[in-house]
Amino acid sequence: MKKQFRSALIGAVAILLMLPNSSLAKGLKFGLKIGLNAADHYGENIREVESLLDEKVKSKLAYCAGGYVTFEINTRVNMQLEILYSKKGSKIVEERIVTYLDYLEIPVLIKFLLTSRGRIKPNLFAGPAFSVSLDGKTKEDSAVREWENLKGTDFGLIIGGGLGFAPEFLGRGEFNIDLRYNLGLITISNLENEDVKNRVISISVGYSF
Repeated sequence: MKKQFRSALIGAVAILLMLPNSSLAKGLKFGLKIGLNAADHYGENIREVESLLDEKVKSKLAYCAGGYVTFEINTRVNMQLEILYSKKGSKIVEERIVTYLDYLEIPVLIKFLLTSRGRIKPNLFAGPAFSVSLDGKTKEDSAVREWENLKGTDFGLIIGGGLGFAPEFLGRGEFNIDLRYNLGLITISNLENEDVKNRVISISVGYSF
């Protein structure tokens, strides 16, 4: 786990170093954010479980938090690199089964800035997200067990939109709110032929300066 964590951080730093110097010098902003996740799983094995139990796998509420750096590419396009602690999972209500998954997630997003209205700045964004697994557990009634076959990494695609609010008294500061859909593209299980993927809808608020 420590090796995976270190690799993820090295990857994030490498992305920063590959950016042009002009991007680093122009329109650079740092920010902090916190949000709410509605997470669940999908895939062939999830469909089999739902059919067997005659019950849908439901979303589990959790949270995400972290920091981000935004680079101005031009007046209409920004790049945003994030490093988030994100809790995911799912639940099966009638069987009283809850899955808890913790990830270090690194999204690399391209933000398209739409026509602003005064100091309100709407945007759309999309990009890949690389994640490192930090912990995985399943709770059934009162029994808790480790998810032994959980993969150490995950990879997904994020799409979403947001609003920036820049009141004059904040100077360069800006409040941000965004809504995003994070679709996992690879199975999170190490077992051969097992298809279980993450997906998350998140809403978050942040402040950049």
